[in-house]
Amino acid sequence: GKMVANLTRGSGCSLAETNLRTRLEDDTPAVGEANLFVSHAQACSFAHLLAAVRHHIELNALDEGTLFLWLDLAVIRQNNVEGGVRHIGNVMPRVGRMVLVLEPWHAPVCLTRAWCLFEVVQCRLHKDVEMQLALPPSELSAFLHALD
Repeated sequence: GKMVANLTRGSGCSLAETNLRTRLEDDTPAVGEANLFVSHAQACSFAHLLAAVRHHIELNALDEGTLFLWLDLAVIRQNNVEGGVRHIGNVMPRVGRMVLVLEPWHAPVCLTRAWCLFEVVQCRLHKDVEMQLALPPSELSAFLHALD
C-alpha cells in the first residue's frame, strides 16, 4: 500500500487510473472492467498473493486475455483508502466473482482482517456473486501434506 501511495501521491489517482491508456505488448489494454475481485490480507506476502492468483487462473482455466482483476492496491486510491472502500458493496455485483486468498492455510490472515471480512460479507449479500478460495502453491502443498 505505501509503495503505491507514494507512486500515485502526485496525481491522487489509483494505480489503475494512472494506467487507463496503457497497452500491453500485444496492444491489448492493461486496464479494463474487473471480472475477478481478489480479496487478500496486505500483511501477507505479495509474491504469494500473485502465486495464488496465478494458480487460481490456471486451475479454473480462466482466459487471461479477458481477465481483469479488482485488486485493492491497484484499484483503490491509496491516498484516500476510506473513500474507495465505501464503494465495495456496489463493485461486488458488477465484478461477479471473488477469490479469497488464504495464507497461511492453517490460520488465514485474511479471516482476521476487518476489511477482508467486510468483502466476504459484501460477496455473500449479493447472491449472484460467486466466491472461491485460493491458496499459494506452497500453502496448497503444505495443506495436502497435512491431510496425509
